[in-house]
Amino acid sequence: MPSNDRIFLSYARPDSSYARRLAKHLDSDGLDVFLDEGLTTGSSVTVELMRALRRSDWYVVLLSKRSLVSPSLNFELGAAMAQRKRVIPVLMSRAIRNAVPLNAATVGAINAQGLAPREVAERIRERIGQSRVAAG
Repeated sequence: MPSNDRIFLSYARPDSSYARRLAKHLDSDGLDVFLDEGLTTGSSVTVELMRALRRSDWYVVLLSKRSLVSPSLNFELGAAMAQRKRVIPVLMSRAIRNAVPLNAATVGAINAQGLAPREVAERIRERIGQSRVAAG
């Protein structure tokens, strides 16, 4: 997998432990992952987030009960869609499928319930590879 695939990983704060482990596995697979750790609050954070999103090829969003009510995650998702980023929704539970908008739940979603971050990383990598083959 070429290292030029850049992923913006979006998640709710309560899901940060899972997000960090997932990012570690994606990074070890040769993907360049942006994780917003280390950013503090303020207007410069929004600028940094939008810069990272513009540079990314993929927007991977961890969808959980907590993320559905996160204003910042919803802002990032809207910005990713406006920029026509390739979106990979990761459903953290089966119940979340019924709570998310129809298009996000049905278009290429990865069901992560019961999967370790390593397994989810493999599925994301496969999805990126499939997209590359389809475009090729």
